[in-house]
Amino acid sequence: IASSEYGVPNHITYVTFLRVCSHLIPEESPIRINVICSVFKKCCQDGQVNGLVLRLLKNTLSREDLYNEIGPCEMDMDGNWKLSTIPKEWKRNIKEVKKRPYKRRKLTKKGSQIMQ
Repeated sequence: IASSEYGVPNHITYVTFLRVCSHLIPEESPIRINVICSVFKKCCQDGQVNGLVLRLLKNTLSREDLYNEIGPCEMDMDGNWKLSTIPKEWKRNIKEVKKRPYKRRKLTKKGSQIMQ
């Protein structure tokens, strides 16, 4: 991931790669935990940890492996980690995309849209 000619990995890159690993490496394989934990450590080093990365880890690893990897972080009512409790350096390079407000469009009698 790190030596790509297409640019530096972001949180989407890590989520995608972790998802591929979780689907293609058999659950009973000892390599699975090592690969997923190594990718997560690199994600932390790059400051690209977000809610999607944490949720994927939660769904992929056992509670014991999660605790060993992440440590004691606070969870919300749904059992997800609170992003505010993970180290700031893990998420320092996350760039949030602001959603554009939804604009309703009016329809003419023939069904074509009128721009507002």
